[in-house]
Amino acid sequence: MMRKPRFIILVALVAFIAGALGCWFALHWHARSEHGHGAGGENFHAWIHENLELSEQQEKEMHASEAAFHKKEAQLLKERGEAKAALAHAVWEYGKGSPELETAIQRVNHIQGEMQRASLDHFFEMKEYLEPEQAEKMLQWLHDGIQHEHEQPHH
Repeated sequence: MMRKPRFIILVALVAFIAGALGCWFALHWHARSEHGHGAGGENFHAWIHENLELSEQQEKEMHASEAAFHKKEAQLLKERGEAKAALAHAVWEYGKGSPELETAIQRVNHIQGEMQRASLDHFFEMKEYLEPEQAEKMLQWLHDGIQHEHEQPHH
């Protein structure tokens, strides 16, 4: 069966938009520069160092945790890129309702969930190095960031 050019263009456009939106949401979660919130990424670490008046000992203790998180985050970003490429391929080659497309969607969703879990695990690990008052401030910051994300209109 020959595919019509309009259908192919439509599928490509939908794949592009879906990928762009997925990237936007992922970047929005990891680096909300407008409000300085996000569970992972540079804003989180910058906020900690700028707002919690860490001791030298706390800085040293957190260093290994930060390095391990950045390594894990880099691996997950690589996997997400590969999964999104597979999703684009499935959209193009197999289309709506195909098992290949469903598998690709599930893989992207799984990796996005793993990225969020890694960010939150890292947050709680970092919290262990803080004094109670510092931990409370950090917990409030994370709460507000998640709440802000929830309140944002999604297009």
